[in-house]
Amino acid sequence: MSSGKPYRIHGLALVRLVPGLLTNPLPLLNKLANKHHHRLTFDAGKYQRIHVVSDPDAVKHLLKTNAENYSRSAVINALKPLLGDGIFIADGEHWKKQHNDLKPAVREEHFELYNRFAEEECAQLINQWKTRGSANIEIEIKEMMLRILLKIMFGEVVEENPKEIIRIHQQILNVTGIERQKVDYFKRRIIGRSVYRKTEREYKSHLQHLELKVSQWIKNADRKKSPFLFHLQHSTDQECRDMILNMVFAGYDTTASALSWTIYNLAAHPEIQRKCRDEIQEHKTEYLKNVIQESMRLYPPVWSLLRQAQSSDQIGDWQTSAGEYFMIDVNSLHRNPEKWENPEQFIPERFSANQKGMAFSYIPFGQGQRMCIGKPLANRELEFILPILLKYFSFELSSKKLPVVRPDIIVTAKGKLPILINEIK
Repeated sequence: MSSGKPYRIHGLALVRLVPGLLTNPLPLLNKLANKHHHRLTFDAGKYQRIHVVSDPDAVKHLLKTNAENYSRSAVINALKPLLGDGIFIADGEHWKKQHNDLKPAVREEHFELYNRFAEEECAQLINQWKTRGSANIEIEIKEMMLRILLKIMFGEVVEENPKEIIRIHQQILNVTGIERQKVDYFKRRIIGRSVYRKTEREYKSHLQHLELKVSQWIKNADRKKSPFLFHLQHSTDQECRDMILNMVFAGYDTTASALSWTIYNLAAHPEIQRKCRDEIQEHKTEYLKNVIQESMRLYPPVWSLLRQAQSSDQIGDWQTSAGEYFMIDVNSLHRNPEKWENPEQFIPERFSANQKGMAFSYIPFGQGQRMCIGKPLANRELEFILPILLKYFSFELSSKKLPVVRPDIIVTAKGKLPILINEIK
């Protein structure tokens, strides 16, 4: 693995890359990472410089060895009006308190309740697919996962149109995304003002709408029937608001992304799909778990992690400075040929082998102390829902053309995933 300085891309070389980085960045970043030892610096000037790393040694340093030096809150500051001081954005002791408060809610003792909610919502999705015979899988799975999350957080008293919440959530993310911020920065430099004033007004309106929804949900919920709210019973109203919005922000579309892309990979590999279905009939899920892991390797729901250095540091032979920005390119990390044999191929069997030493080569939930607190619940949902869907449906591709990945904060496909749903009679 590389221990030296990153390869610097600047000037005309950077300008030539901009169209590819804006239209289909993940394959381009992966190509550059493989060519330049998985350490890159995109240098557009003093305040527009970012280090992109995808080698496990640097990743381990950023997320574990000296994690305290690399803050996430500074780089997602645009989300602060939405997330407040919740667990996703907080640092230090405040984050530790929230983590300790919330951790009991995702313990295995609550999984039976969560499974009941998931089973109810799966039944609704199954009826939809049986009736229509076709679907936009990503959208409908996202709606289902949001309904499950709302039941988990508030019990069975929440009755919402998930389409509305998802639409508002996505519009907020469109304004706060890193790409939008960078484009706005350069346009302000050119024309002297923001070109997104109308969008920013809409953002504030959407934010107020979500806050009102959360207040109503909390007010109407029975905390004794909600593991989440029960374990937040000593929190203030503001702390509850922040935590709920953080869970909505990070708690449904990540799992929906993982489930959608796993179905896509099963559709692309009929023999693997048959093997999973045969295993499920024997009431086993070991191979299915490998399939889920391999799918999240190729299509990690969160494709990048952003950090800012609080002070100067040494990463191998690389001297870094305070204030510098770092992006962990999870997609390229998961396709690093120095760690993964035939990295572009879908091979679930690779997860049947001992994964010792791969902790910082495979990080679909992050790693270190800031690993996603919802990992046990997300895995349980995936392992519970997939067998139900495979019992009723088989999946096949409607096109052999590879889908283009849209790398928002959460990975989705540009357009519909090319999947046909066939009911098993």
